[in-house]
Amino acid sequence: STSWSRRLTDNIDKMINLKSLTITACGESPCWDTLQNLIITRPFNHSGMQRNTPHFAWRGLSVLPQLGIIQSICHMADFLMDIPLEVLQLASLQHLNLSRNLIRTIPPDIRNLVQLRSLQLDQNEIEQISNDIQFLVRLETLDLGSNKIRCIPSGISCLTNLKRLILRQNRITEIVVSHLKSQSLEFVDLDSNMIREIPTQVVELTQLRELSIRGNPIHKKLSEELSNRENVSPKINF
Repeated sequence: STSWSRRLTDNIDKMINLKSLTITACGESPCWDTLQNLIITRPFNHSGMQRNTPHFAWRGLSVLPQLGIIQSICHMADFLMDIPLEVLQLASLQHLNLSRNLIRTIPPDIRNLVQLRSLQLDQNEIEQISNDIQFLVRLETLDLGSNKIRCIPSGISCLTNLKRLILRQNRITEIVVSHLKSQSLEFVDLDSNMIREIPTQVVELTQLRELSIRGNPIHKKLSEELSNRENVSPKINF
């Protein structure tokens, strides 16, 4: 049969309103010459390319950092071991979703993504977070759920636009209140970690609308005392 990639690239220029392209486990190497020309004017949504060669797409799109136009990338469930270097050079990137991969670290070059508004790295293998994340000053949503993180990074407090912080299903053992004092922060999800105690200073986080700590081995009496607080921020969910 005729190559799907040839059919795609032969007709891609006709798709003048295309904003998002999702290709999953295609099993065949497409020619990206035409698509590269399209991407420079449209946000690009890339998902699940070539499961057996997870870095293939980024090698094929190596010219993109020079163009600097892409605003959104989604590359999920593709066995990525690292955040591709090409991605870390996209200064205009606003939304990055690399969920359900095998990423172990957040590299220092993450600081380059100064326009980033949402970062989704849930369901990876991340054990610790570099404080270089503090340079993502436009970040509004940070999802690091379902990793192997043991502590809340201090750099979180520098994210002056952060509204939602998701750290559920990690290995966090304590709540460091000073790391959660960003005035923009509204919601923190620490469900299903290894937290045994809640510091009394947690009531000082009045900017928070909700702090969720369900599924932690917290003493029952303490959880009852905090649950009985009415009409006071933050609302604490056990």
